[in-house]
Amino acid sequence: MSAEKKKETGAHMREKHNIWPMIMVLAILFGMLQVPHGLAMNDDVIKRRIEEKAAETVRLNGTKVQVHVENGFVVLSGTVRFYRQKMLFELIAWQTMGVAEVDNEIVVVPRVELSDAAIERKISEIVKIFPRFHGAGVSVTVDGGAVTLRGTFSHPLDVQFLKNQVADIEGVTALEVLATLKT
Repeated sequence: MSAEKKKETGAHMREKHNIWPMIMVLAILFGMLQVPHGLAMNDDVIKRRIEEKAAETVRLNGTKVQVHVENGFVVLSGTVRFYRQKMLFELIAWQTMGVAEVDNEIVVVPRVELSDAAIERKISEIVKIFPRFHGAGVSVTVDGGAVTLRGTFSHPLDVQFLKNQVADIEGVTALEVLATLKT
């Protein structure tokens, strides 16, 4: 075989091999696009997966929540004791393959009713205990168990951490955080 023929064959082989990565990427993308679509069509599978995950979650023991699914749209209803449990149900639903939207209608019904002043004191203790909140200027408003927190935080994880701490206080029935991040 002449040197020129070998050169042509080598160039042809490189071109032939260069197309395979592109074909593989397209095949993977096509496969990924098909899986969620197929699961989104099966509402019973979505419902079962949410219920199974909730049953495996120790923090959700004793809750009375119903899961309704239609065309990938999930509605959570029922009652829980802590606001944190309401948040966990919603997180589980959103993390379930095939879910398009979640409407969280769960109602928090504490076993022990705390006064707004008692809830505010508990939140103030949390802010004092954790140094990450000392410069945040956290202000607390509680109205009928509904808590609104305002502050300027150093990191987004500080906001989530405070939200989770407050959500574990029995008596908190709603929670809104109005956060500004330091630049």
